[in-house]
Amino acid sequence: MKRKESKGSAWTVVKRLVGVLVFCLLAMLAAEAVRLIPSTEFILSKVEGIRTGAHDRAWAQEPTPVVVVQATPTPAPTPAPTGNPLLDLWQNPDVRKLIIAGVIGAIIALIFQRMLPWLWQKGNQLLSWLVGALGFEGGWQFRQRYLRELIGQHHYLKLVGVGGESDLQQPRLEEVFISLQMGTTDEAEESQRPLSIGQVLRAHQRLVVLGEPGAGKSTLLDYLTLVFAGELDQRALGLQEKRLPIFCALRRCAGVDEPLGQQLYSNVHLPVESCPKGFFERQLRRGRCVVLLDGLDEVVDPKERSAVARRIEQLAGQYPRNRYVVTCRTAGWEPGLLGGDFAVLRVRDFDENAVARFVRRWYRAVLGETAAWRAGADRRAQQEARAAAQVEAQKEAKDLLAALARRQSLRRLADNPLILSLISLVYHLRRNLPRGRAELYGDCLRILLDLWDQKDKQDIELPADAPSWNAKRAMVQQIAYHFHTAPEGAAEATADELTAIVAPVLKGFQCPMAPEQVLTLIEERSGIVVDRGLGRYGFAHRTLQEYLTATAIQEAPGKESQLLRHLGQEPWREVILLYVGLPGVDADPLLRQIIQLPDDEAHNKLLLAGQCLSEDLQVEDQTRQDILARLDALFRTAPAPLTFQRAGAVLAEVGGQQISDFFLAALSDHQPQVRAAAAEALGRLGQEDPTLVERLRQVYQEDPSPATRHTARDALLRLGQGDLVGMVLVPDGEFRMGSDDHDAWDDEKPPHPVYLDAYYIDRTPVTDAEFSAFVQASGYKPKHWQLRADAHPAVNVTWHDAQAYARWAGKALPTEAEWEKAARGTDGRRYPWGDDFDPARCNTAEKAGGRALPRSLWRRLFRRKEGLALHTVAGRGTTPVGAYSPGGDSPYGVADMAGNVWEWTSSLYKDYPYQADDGREDPDASGKLVLRGGSWFIATWDARCSFRDSNDPVNYDVSLGFRCVVRVAPIGLQCLAKVPHVYGRADSAVRRTTDRFLVGMIPTE
Repeated sequence: MKRKESKGSAWTVVKRLVGVLVFCLLAMLAAEAVRLIPSTEFILSKVEGIRTGAHDRAWAQEPTPVVVVQATPTPAPTPAPTGNPLLDLWQNPDVRKLIIAGVIGAIIALIFQRMLPWLWQKGNQLLSWLVGALGFEGGWQFRQRYLRELIGQHHYLKLVGVGGESDLQQPRLEEVFISLQMGTTDEAEESQRPLSIGQVLRAHQRLVVLGEPGAGKSTLLDYLTLVFAGELDQRALGLQEKRLPIFCALRRCAGVDEPLGQQLYSNVHLPVESCPKGFFERQLRRGRCVVLLDGLDEVVDPKERSAVARRIEQLAGQYPRNRYVVTCRTAGWEPGLLGGDFAVLRVRDFDENAVARFVRRWYRAVLGETAAWRAGADRRAQQEARAAAQVEAQKEAKDLLAALARRQSLRRLADNPLILSLISLVYHLRRNLPRGRAELYGDCLRILLDLWDQKDKQDIELPADAPSWNAKRAMVQQIAYHFHTAPEGAAEATADELTAIVAPVLKGFQCPMAPEQVLTLIEERSGIVVDRGLGRYGFAHRTLQEYLTATAIQEAPGKESQLLRHLGQEPWREVILLYVGLPGVDADPLLRQIIQLPDDEAHNKLLLAGQCLSEDLQVEDQTRQDILARLDALFRTAPAPLTFQRAGAVLAEVGGQQISDFFLAALSDHQPQVRAAAAEALGRLGQEDPTLVERLRQVYQEDPSPATRHTARDALLRLGQGDLVGMVLVPDGEFRMGSDDHDAWDDEKPPHPVYLDAYYIDRTPVTDAEFSAFVQASGYKPKHWQLRADAHPAVNVTWHDAQAYARWAGKALPTEAEWEKAARGTDGRRYPWGDDFDPARCNTAEKAGGRALPRSLWRRLFRRKEGLALHTVAGRGTTPVGAYSPGGDSPYGVADMAGNVWEWTSSLYKDYPYQADDGREDPDASGKLVLRGGSWFIATWDARCSFRDSNDPVNYDVSLGFRCVVRVAPIGLQCLAKVPHVYGRADSAVRRTTDRFLVGMIPTE
C-alpha cells in the first residue's frame, strides 16, 4: 500500500501563524467597525423622528444660521443590576461591542484560514506563470518538483524485509537514523574522539566516506539528501546552506566516456517534466549544489573505478564551489584513489550506546508505522495505534538487547547497522537469535521468499502454476551468481537479461509460468530484486547478493577452486566469509589452502582466514590452532602499525576463552603497543572474569606507558568496573535539561529533553594530588595553580589547564548536558539529592552560618581578584572532595555536584535549547565557556543543578575546578544493575518516565 506523504512541519507552522495574524487583524477591523456603529438610542431617536415627520420638515426648511447654546447632556442612566453577572456585563455597551467584534473577527478569520490552501495554490500558479512569462524557462517550477520527488524517493528508510508487500511498513528515515560517528583512516588515531557528520561537513568541502558493508553509507547520503532538500533541519548539522542536492549511484557511470557532469543530469530519472536546458549546469557553476555520489566500490573493475575517480576529480575541479560527498566500501578503496583535496574518513562501528539506541528506534518506528497503517485513514485511530504499539516495541527491544548481551558471538556482529536491522527483523518474527551471519541471512531470505505466498497482500490471487519455494530460491541464486561472476562485475541487468537467466531454472523445475511474469512477482512481492529505473534491475541490498552467490557456489562443482581463483578480489571477500559459515559446508579444505598460499606484505590471506574463524563454521581444530598461532605471531611482530592493528582486531572477532587467555598473556609483552591492544581487546570481549579484572586493574595502576594505562582503564569501564577507576556510569537516555521554576534565570529556559549516550564521569572533582601528578609527569607549567592540600579540589585552573589535564589523562571535559544529567538524573530535581536545599549536604555559603554574596554582585565581580580577597577575608574555602558523600550525592552516586567549586565544561555559552551539533561543542571555537555547580561562597540558588554561569577560558580563581568524563559504555550494558537507585521521588509518573529511558538496557536472567 502506498502511503500518503506527510506534510512538512514548516507548512503547518506557516498556516497557523498566518491564521493567528489574520484573526488579530480582522478582529481589530471588526472592533473599529463596531465602534463606528451608532448607539441604539441614536438609531431609535432617528426612527421616531421619521415616523412623526420631524425629519422631513427639518430637511425641507432652509437652514438659518443660528447660535446654539447646548447644555451639558445628561448622561444616560446606568441600567439597574439584574442580579445576573453575565447579563449585567452584556448591558455594558463597551463590553458588548468588544464581544461582537471578537465574534465577527473569529468568523472571518476561520473562513480565511479555510481558504488559505486554495489561495496558496493559486498564488503558486500565478508565480509559476510569471516565472515562465519572464523567460526563466521554468527553472523555479522544476526545482520544486525535483525536490518533492527527491524527498519522496529518499524519505523512507530502506530495510530488508520491511515495506513493499511485507506486513511491516517502512519507517521514515529520521525516525531510525542515528548520526554516524566518523574517524580517520589512521588506526593510530582511533583513540581520538569520534567526529559527527556535522563536524566533518563543517570542516571539509569534499569528503570520501569509507565503511564496511552495511555500515550506513548509502543511508547517510539519503539523510543528507533530505537535509539539503529542506525536509529535515540543517541546524542538526550546524549548517546554514541553501544547496541543491544531486544524488547519483556511481555504478551507472561505469563504461561511459561522457563527462560525469552530464551523467548526473541523465541519471535524474525522476517522473517529472523535462529538465530546463542548462538547469543543473547553472546550479553547479554558481556553487549551489551538494553532489552525493554513492558506491564508488560498486564500479567493480579497478581500472574503470580509477577512471570514474578521475572524472569525479574533473567535476570537482570544474565546479569547485560545490560540496562533494563520495561513499565507498573500505575494501574497495586505495589510498590516493581520489585526490583534489578530498578528505577521507571512515564510519566507525556502532558502540554499545548506538546499538541500544538503534534497536529501540527500530522497534518504535517500524511497529509504530505498521500499527498506524493497519489502523486505516483515521488520524486519531492512527495516533492511538502508534501509542499502543510503543508498549510492545519497548518490550521487544528490551528482550533483544538482553539476548544480545548473553550471545556475545552474535553481539560482535551487531555493531553494523544493516546486520543489526536484520537481527531486529528476525527476532521480531522468530523470537530467537540465529548463531552466525550465514544463518541470519538465510533467515532473512526465507522471510523475503515467504512474502510471495502471502496472497492477502495483493488484490489478485497468485497463479496456480507459481514456482515452488525451491524454484524461487534457485532463481534468485542464479541472478546473484550472474551479477557476481560477470566480467565487469555488473550490479544491474535489463529485464531481457534476467529473463534469460530465469528461464532455464523454471524449465528445470517444470514450472509453466512465463519468465516475465515470474520476474514481476520477484520485484513486486519479495523486494529481493528491485527496479533501479531506466529499465534496469538489481538487488535491493548487496549483502543479499553476496549471500546468494555463496549459496550458489556451495551447490556448484569445484567450489573451492572457484573461490581460490577469486581470492584477493574485494567483491569476493564477503562471499568467502559467508560461504564458510553456511550449514553443511566443511571449511577446512578451503582454509588449509588459503594459509598455504604465498601471502602479500599486508598478510591479507592470513587475515581473511582468521576472519573466517569468527563465523559459525565447521573446521578441524588443528587448522584453527594453526591459523591462531600465525595470527599470534603477526600480532606480536608485525612491523606495520596497520597490519598489527588488523591482526588484533581479527583475533578479538574470533573471541572465546582461548583468545581471552592469549590477550591476558599479551598484557606482559615488552612492547607497549601490544599491551595496549591486548587491554582494549579484553575490554571488548566482555568477559567479567575476576582474574582478568584484577590484571587490568594492575595494568591501569602500574604500567609505565600512559596509553596502556588509559586503554586498561577503558577496558575496565567496558566491563562495568567504574568503581575501580573512580568513575560513575551515567546510562544512556533522555533527561530534562534546564528549568522554569521560580529561581530559574532566562538562560536556563526553556526546559527541554536531551538524549545522551552512556558515559562515565569522575566521581569527584580532580584533586590537587591528581593535578600535581599530571604536572610532574607531563612537565606542564600552569601559571596560577599551586599545590595546597592533596584531597581538596584543584583550583586556580584556567579552562586551558583543565583541557591539558584531560588530554594527558585520556579523558575529556564534560559537556554541560553531561554535567547536568550526572547531577540531577532523569526526574528533573533541583539539587543532586532532591528538591529541597539542605546546607548539611554541600559546601556553599550557607555552610556554618556563612553569608552569601548577593547574586547580582557575584555576576559583576571580577573573580580573579575579588574571589581571592573574599577567600582571604572570610576564612572559608573548599572542603576535601567527597566530604558530603553520600548524603549530597547525585542519583548516580556522583559527589560534590553542588557547591565546593565551579566546574569547567567543554560547552560554549549559548542559548537553549541545547544542541550538541550547533557549534557549541566545537573545540576550536572561541567564546565564553559554561561553568556548573556553584561554589563554596555562592548561595543556594546557584547550587541548583540547572544553574548556568560562564567565564573566559583564560580566567581562574580559588573557586574554579573541574572533573572529566570518558565516553565509553559497558559491553551489553550489563552493569546497569549496579547503578544506584535513581528515583528521588515516589511519583509514579516520574518512575514510568525513567523506566522508559532505561528499557532495553538491563538484561533479564
